[in-house]
Amino acid sequence: MKIPRRPWSYGVRQIRWMEGGLPAAFDGNGTFFEGLKGEAAVIVAGGIRLAATEDGNLKVGDRAVPLGAPPVPDGVIAAGGRIYVSTKKGTVVCLGGD
Repeated sequence: MKIPRRPWSYGVRQIRWMEGGLPAAFDGNGTFFEGLKGEAAVIVAGGIRLAATEDGNLKVGDRAVPLGAPPVPDGVIAAGGRIYVSTKKGTVVCLGGD
């Protein structure tokens, strides 16, 4: 599998702030997805691409859900049928489930 250079620095992002660069994700098949300008985080869950935008929305296709605050970089995760977004306001937004 060919991996672009930037994702290799992902572990560094956990201990040192890195400016610039777009978010990135892999799906379960190893397909690489790079974020777009204006996106703070991107994940692929259940074959669906989700992106948290710097203006505080979670985009799924052409739909957007307001988060109430901008997300932190790489601050989106999918677990247990839900999407969790960590925001710069210090909150965690949970979407989905019952």
